[in-house]
Amino acid sequence: MAEVKVELLTSSHDRNSFNCGREAQNTFLRERARKHASQNFSKTWVAVMPGEPTMLGYVTLSMGNISFENLTDELRSELPKYPMPVLHAGQLAVSIHFQGKGIGALLIRFAAEQAIAASKPVGCYAIELVADNDRAREWYLARGFLELKPGGLRLYQSTATLEKALEMSL
Repeated sequence: MAEVKVELLTSSHDRNSFNCGREAQNTFLRERARKHASQNFSKTWVAVMPGEPTMLGYVTLSMGNISFENLTDELRSELPKYPMPVLHAGQLAVSIHFQGKGIGALLIRFAAEQAIAASKPVGCYAIELVADNDRAREWYLARGFLELKPGGLRLYQSTATLEKALEMSL
């Protein structure tokens, strides 16, 4: 596959033909992603082949936090007694035509890079996401994400750990 790039969703991207096999994520992309971006609520980034309007996948990012009470006992013992600041990956979807070809991993890497960049000028301890099913949960766990609660679908990875992992992969 030729070089895939990740860019901010614009009106030039073909949102209507995107199909990841999950109607909720298809509908979000078609009906709400650009509106949320215009309200500065979240930003959707799309994986594309350069010069092509067809999207291979997308990830939606926003800032958030995890309340101290929702952290594991181990994290609570290590961190200040305040909400943990995070970059939230609210949506991640890959077109059914490109699943299993590394697009999801590319988008997670992009999100990790954004979390690391955000942690430089402002507090951002981790990237956080909610796996929408057990298969997705296992996929994220295999990529180093950790559970906030045992057996839960809410996962995270610290920016310090992400930064070390990205340095090792260069």
